[in-house]
Amino acid sequence: MSENKSQTPAQNTPENSEKKKVSLFALIVVLVVAVIVMVALFVRSNNLSSQLDEVNGQLAASNTELQQTIADKETAQAELTTAQNDLREAQLVLEESTAKVAELEAQLVVLNDENEANKAQVETLTAELDTAKANQAAAQGYLDNVSAQLDELMQNLGLAQSALNGEATEESTAEPEATEEPAVEPAVTEEPAAEPEATEEPTAEPEATEEPTVEPEATEEPAAEGRGLTTTITSMLPDEYTLDVELHLDANNVVTELKLTLEDEIEGLTQEMLDAFAEQFVGKQLPVVLHADADETTAEEQIVEGMENQLENSRGIVEMLNKLAEQ
Repeated sequence: MSENKSQTPAQNTPENSEKKKVSLFALIVVLVVAVIVMVALFVRSNNLSSQLDEVNGQLAASNTELQQTIADKETAQAELTTAQNDLREAQLVLEESTAKVAELEAQLVVLNDENEANKAQVETLTAELDTAKANQAAAQGYLDNVSAQLDELMQNLGLAQSALNGEATEESTAEPEATEEPAVEPAVTEEPAAEPEATEEPTAEPEATEEPTVEPEATEEPAAEGRGLTTTITSMLPDEYTLDVELHLDANNVVTELKLTLEDEIEGLTQEMLDAFAEQFVGKQLPVVLHADADETTAEEQIVEGMENQLENSRGIVEMLNKLAEQ
């Protein structure tokens, strides 16, 4: 025990103290270096955190810009799709318009051709009308001539009848002389010599027998009094149609028969309507008046009803029939 105590002081020699100081100084240096490193690391960590936060902010801004860019792209894509659809519709409308223009041009060509045809038809109808008027004037002249001949024949017939009646009265006055003859026989026998005068009566008969020659003229008189008139109506408005008219009148312009023939039926005007309209005229004396045009001074027997929804066409037919009756 005493030996150990004696050895302990030996360990606290200056050499050992120096070693301890060096070790302690080294430890302090290490600790200082460690602190410096830790401070540097801490500062570096703070810088890295700041940089990371800045990078995160930039990344967030980039993400926001990216989202906005994507939204703008989608909007532009939708607008592009809409524009493409509008373009397709415009192309379809253009094609339809082109087809419509071609169709209208074709219709215009057809209408021009029809117009030329209608002009030619109007010229033809005008020529026919002029011919009909000439024929009517010739027929009127012939009718006047026949009427004059008829009047002359009637006068001749009256003269012949008067002459026949005069000879008959002369014959009756000559017969009493023949009745007085029995008193003288020879005179009676001579009576045959006077008989030729009586037998000559047949020579006067031919004048009476000429009456049958007058009869044909008389039979033609109803033909002159009972007239048959025909014409054609061509209307352009509101729809083009052609109407053939056949009118029969008696001597007093009373309608005995009326035929209205529609060549081609059009919308709103049919053959059945015309037949019913024509039936009203039979038995009526021309001129007549449409109910729509009648007033309080118009006689009831002069009024006819117009066709339903065909006032202008009804009025045109009535005016044409009245004009025909005036011829």
